[in-house]
Amino acid sequence: MEIHSLSDDPSFPCFVVTFKHITVMLDCALNTTPCLRFLPLTYVPHARRSQLPEWQGPGDTSKSSDPCAVRTLNRRPFVEAPLHFLSPLVSGFDFGRIDAILVSNVHSLLALPFITEHTDFKGRVLTTEPVLAFGQQLMHNMLQFAQRAQQPRPGMWRTSSAAGPDAMLLRTLYSLQDVTNSLAKAQCLAYNENTQLCGSVRITPTSSGFAIGACNWLVQCGPDKFCYLSASSSALNRHPRALDTPTLTGCDVCIVSSLARYPHIHPGRSLEDLCGHAGGTIRGGGSVLIPCVSSGVIYDLFEPLVSHLASMGLQNTPIYFVSPSAKASLAYSNIFSNWLCPSKADRVYLPEWPFNHETMAQMGQIAVFPDLQGEFKAKFREPCVVFVEHPSLRMGDSVHLLDMWAGDARNSLIVVEPDYSLEELLAPFEPVAMRTVFCPIDPRLTAQEMSGVLKELRPKQVVLSPVYTGSGRDTVVYEEGQVHVVDCAHAVHLRLKESSEDGEMSKQFAESIAPKEIAPGMLAASVSARVDCRDFAYTVDSSESDSAESATRSELYGKITVEALVDTLTQYGIHDVHVEQAADGQRLVLPHHHASILISARHTNISTADPGIRKLLRDAVLAHLTQL
Repeated sequence: MEIHSLSDDPSFPCFVVTFKHITVMLDCALNTTPCLRFLPLTYVPHARRSQLPEWQGPGDTSKSSDPCAVRTLNRRPFVEAPLHFLSPLVSGFDFGRIDAILVSNVHSLLALPFITEHTDFKGRVLTTEPVLAFGQQLMHNMLQFAQRAQQPRPGMWRTSSAAGPDAMLLRTLYSLQDVTNSLAKAQCLAYNENTQLCGSVRITPTSSGFAIGACNWLVQCGPDKFCYLSASSSALNRHPRALDTPTLTGCDVCIVSSLARYPHIHPGRSLEDLCGHAGGTIRGGGSVLIPCVSSGVIYDLFEPLVSHLASMGLQNTPIYFVSPSAKASLAYSNIFSNWLCPSKADRVYLPEWPFNHETMAQMGQIAVFPDLQGEFKAKFREPCVVFVEHPSLRMGDSVHLLDMWAGDARNSLIVVEPDYSLEELLAPFEPVAMRTVFCPIDPRLTAQEMSGVLKELRPKQVVLSPVYTGSGRDTVVYEEGQVHVVDCAHAVHLRLKESSEDGEMSKQFAESIAPKEIAPGMLAASVSARVDCRDFAYTVDSSESDSAESATRSELYGKITVEALVDTLTQYGIHDVHVEQAADGQRLVLPHHHASILISARHTNISTADPGIRKLLRDAVLAHLTQL
């Protein structure tokens, strides 16, 4: 078993795992934090940020005639260019050998179009229906924010020291067509629903407790199995279905990622602080800005906030939810009742909505708008609370509201997303007179909680990021098995216990077996059978036509060279043969026949759906082997 990491930040995971005869990618998260190095995108030019001097940092000695796109603001450098993000590392990796991508949650879906549309990936994409729906909303929102904004002037910035050490790896967002094509490839599974991959591997999603539809994964081939724990939560009094651990017990390997960034800050306490600061701001005549994404944690915020404001006598305070997908998001949260915790799912049978969004909207406690234009302008009044995208404060309507409210000390900005630093968020907006509060609401498991979960799961080996193997509260402790570290620079090679493979015996062959009792309660039979492997699924069979063949069948040996095999295929009338370098050997691709032959030191694989072509390619390979 071999495990590679294509991301150095475990909060934005992407792993490639070779297990038995398959290769799967676990998550493909998009790291959005590099966009904090850029100037915010605005719908209209900003007076202060539109005419900034060029930044000249140490080592920036480029003589290029192209204009510099790094500007100086508040004595700090910012890139003036379309926002760029960090996708999983794609250069130098053979995505054509990946059989499937398993997507655990909305955030781990955002880089999918980069892989499915801009590499040679041809496998399957597996996820859940809510993750696909909410992920599509977030992708569309980000694209809409970028399209509506004023486009910065072109200029040089990647070679500047201010752009960061990974500047050459950053990339702009994909297109809307990329999103449509990519998500169309996804196959949705329910919790604990099995699907077969390459014939003999069973893949199962289980509830992670993190968000609606968020899941962990179990991958099993015969008696061998591994599990992947992505963003998971055991927090009580939340809306998703609870974390499912019994299904994942006793695995050979457990891969861990996406633990809480601030283990010392309990999400329940952060929620109390949010309500307290919001209530105090409203009572003081100010308004509250809460940048967030349009799904997930936000579903846990509305009801407590409305109740707290009512307890202070501020029940008439308007609460606005502004996002292009706000209406659809709230609708989906009630539609996906099967993915919710029992206390909310059972309300459907009363009948009532699982969430109180509809009731609060009818009572005027919450108002939903796609943007800050049109109807919002007509109904907007202060003081108020506004939940708005995007939490990075570099795009979306959050930028406009922060510019509008930053100079009033009565207002408050409450940051709930844990992935962004408050200092970096505010850097291009300084000086800021409004109160700024960091209340990260991160329901993911802490390192200490993950240690308890692993003790319950009892895997033989654990694989995790070096970030979680240091000291203190961020350290995962597991003494019941081996612990391995994986990052972009170091792959992990694990040896699984040798075991048998599962196979299917034909009915005819089973009926032909006549076992005899060789000891009390023990039966045995001598059999001669043929084992066939097709798409890595084993079948055991025997027929009269095989009897004579089996009596004279000999073992084969020899070495197959690519050049000799190409010559043989040419003699067979196949001329469209392309030779590609694969990770574990060389691949002969026959594009017109939709087939390929992989030649490696350990095995030779023929891949095609055409039985006639399969037999022809098999004969071509056998022509280079000798019978013993």
